[in-house]
Amino acid sequence: MRIGIDISPLIRGRTGVGNYVFYLLKNMLPMAADDEFIGLAATLSHLELDGLDERLQVRHLKVPTRVLYALWRAGSFLPVEKFTGDVDLFHATNYFLPPTRIAKRVVTIHDLSFMVVPQYCSPRIVRPFAAGINAFAHESDRIIAYSESTKKDIVSILGVPESKISVIHMAVDDEFGSSAEDADWLERTFKVRRPYVLFVGMLEPRKNVPAILRAFNAIKNDFPHQLVLVGDRGWMYEEIFRLRDELGLGDQVRFIGFVGHDRLAAFYRNADLFVFPSFYEGFGLPVLEAMSCGCPVITARNSSLTEVGGDAALYVDAADWESLAEQMRTVLTDESLRDRLSREGPQQAAKFSWQRSAAQTLDLYRELVGDMR
Repeated sequence: MRIGIDISPLIRGRTGVGNYVFYLLKNMLPMAADDEFIGLAATLSHLELDGLDERLQVRHLKVPTRVLYALWRAGSFLPVEKFTGDVDLFHATNYFLPPTRIAKRVVTIHDLSFMVVPQYCSPRIVRPFAAGINAFAHESDRIIAYSESTKKDIVSILGVPESKISVIHMAVDDEFGSSAEDADWLERTFKVRRPYVLFVGMLEPRKNVPAILRAFNAIKNDFPHQLVLVGDRGWMYEEIFRLRDELGLGDQVRFIGFVGHDRLAAFYRNADLFVFPSFYEGFGLPVLEAMSCGCPVITARNSSLTEVGGDAALYVDAADWESLAEQMRTVLTDESLRDRLSREGPQQAAKFSWQRSAAQTLDLYRELVGDMR
């Protein structure tokens, strides 16, 4: 079987989709010794392929991704096989479904945030994604969703039959948390001192960071903790810094910026609490990462987050920052509760496996290609 796969997200500083593609390939390539994998990338950035089996054949088009997408949107005169050679199947890993001559097409729909909560998403994402997703979903041969929650959204919003959607979860890599960085390293490198409360994610409206700031402000005088925010600045991030200043939080809040995936575990391991009151998530990988490191988690009771956190996390209404403050106070005060969450978190995280997800994805490929032959 010859498999084409979009590897454009495998660039330096990869985050959600890039990590999905990386860990999927990392675990799938060794399982498929008799199959060929052709990775197609359209990006001006350098591809970061360290850690992937050299059997991955790479076709790197040094043009902006949006340029190739625009050409594909204009018609089917440039089928994917023009770049990959003949393939049995092409996996569109980041929403956009290209034309093919004969290859079966799988598309991963990570979430429908741009349709479910468009008010919290950048217009630069809402317009193009909402314009094409309906056609891509219906034209594909199979859809992969990270969660049952996203599957339900695809069925209800796009009208796709349930039978066409395969739920294949994300996971935390087995090596996550194996790095040697410790609390002293955090203080030397980032001036982060214990004890602290942690958030990891893009600084954008959907992640609901203002609720974290307000909740932290309500309890800060009763605890010695810093609030540490790890993540790139996204759409409308200025509102977060403005609120920090309005509340007079100053140095009690540390904005770290982007941290590579291999260094994140040190932040989770040394935190007393992880908070993630997002308004909507297709999966919510930071919740799983925190639990895998034994860090107690408070997250929002919506979308996929209860599916990921199970009974090993505490939940709040994302719109209720006062409830978040109350839960934060409870966890930081109640040592037995913290111990229980720390114990149960890794057990919940262990229910998700990249090896299992890779095997399920490979089975899906074989099923589709078998149907074609």
